[in-house]
This record gives sequence, structure tokens and C-alpha cells, in this order.
Amino acid sequence: MRIELRGKKILESNFGQRLIFALQGDDFQQTVQSLMEMFPYSCALEVTHCLHLMSGDVERTAQLIMHRHENGQDLKPTDRKVIELK
Repeated sequence: MRIELRGKKILESNFGQRLIFALQGDDFQQTVQSLMEMFPYSCALEVTHCLHLMSGDVERTAQLIMHRHENGQDLKPTDRKVIELK
């Protein structure tokens, strides 16, 4: 499996080996945006959380996002609680 983001290789798996490249700055934000496009039901917070948990491994992040969504454990933008200050 090979995942590219705007022409940059960010993950490649060959013969069961995973090469994980550190994602920083713009690359990290581009990866978050790409994952949000792949999983439109996920918010940026959920994608960022999963990406951090999986240490930048995009393939495992995608699996975690799906797993959390299927089990109802994912974060949603509507999870925010609004508190009125008086």
C-alpha cells in the first residue's frame, strides 16, 4: 500500500513492513485534511486525536477512525456542551 499526499509519499508498506514518516507542520495539516475527506463523518478533533494516538501512521489512523465510529466512541462536533454564563 502506498499513500501519497499532493505528490509526497507519507506512508508506504512493503512486505508487511511499515515506514512511518514524521508529520510536522503543513504536512500534518494536509494529512488531517485528507483523512477528513476520507471520513466526512469525523471532525478535525477526532482525526487529530487518532493521528496522535497512532503516532502519525496514516493506515492505522484510518482503521482507528472507522473502529471508533462503528462503536460510537468517536468525537463529534456536537459533543460540545454549551454553558450559559449569567
